[in-house]
Amino acid sequence: MERAPRVHIRISEMLGRKPRDVKTPEAWWETWHAQTRPAFPRSFLLAGREGVCSALAAALARPAHQVITVLGPSSTEALAVVCACLVSDDGEAADETGTQALVVSDAHAWDRLVDSDHALVLIPTFGDADVSAALRRGHHVVVPVADDVPPRGIAVEVPPLDRWKAAEALLAQDNALSRDAADRYAGHARRNLISFRRTIAVTPAVQRPPWAEGPAVTAEGPCTSAGRPARGSGPRTRTPHGLLRQYFPKGIDLRAHGPGDLAAVAAELNARPRKTLGWDTPPGGSAGELVPDRTTSGPELG
Repeated sequence: MERAPRVHIRISEMLGRKPRDVKTPEAWWETWHAQTRPAFPRSFLLAGREGVCSALAAALARPAHQVITVLGPSSTEALAVVCACLVSDDGEAADETGTQALVVSDAHAWDRLVDSDHALVLIPTFGDADVSAALRRGHHVVVPVADDVPPRGIAVEVPPLDRWKAAEALLAQDNALSRDAADRYAGHARRNLISFRRTIAVTPAVQRPPWAEGPAVTAEGPCTSAGRPARGSGPRTRTPHGLLRQYFPKGIDLRAHGPGDLAAVAAELNARPRKTLGWDTPPGGSAGELVPDRTTSGPELG
């Protein structure tokens, strides 16, 4: 395993085994892809983001002297984009670089792989990975993070999802899907991919992540001021409840949405153009404006 750990791990996955704390991008993508219905294709996630794969490939073609930081709306989305770039449509490694890549979720597994003489592309999903040791051993290191985290080394930025291209990707995969549904899905994914995945998840762990368990969560709070005019922006002529229903239909269990999801919706509503301002956006947002909570910890494991 020490001489060719990636080959050993991939063979183990193909035999139905689950190597501890490490996955190939193929296995990570396969698991993540199977957690929702519809299971959206790579072309959906990469809609309008094709340049990310080119930038990542160019960075990996350089000598392994610097860490490569991939910045996305969340660390999980950044990781998903990285894996989508390294995997082909048939589920196998897209190129030679993909055959060297491993997603690592534990420090002990990381240390074992760093000691390998076989050049690897290591993708840590845990904090405090010994990146310097990996670079000294000649391994490439790709770190997926939320875009509010200061990047290190070479920065590759993930732009927002292209809503039109994403909808087209869904329609190309599923002829039974209506244009309205595809556009609605694409719009939700553009706003918050992780929230969107929860609404179409078939895996309980994705529908209700661990932090949502336990006592009832008073999830309505972050959105109570969403959609209200800023102070001095004129009289309020519409309550926010109708606007919120566009995101959270009546009867939905808000515990399935984290503080970051709710803050993102609040921020979007706060930034809506106002008739009382000549269809301009409020200066400084609303009095209760919230900043979306970006995930800076390790991505959710797919």
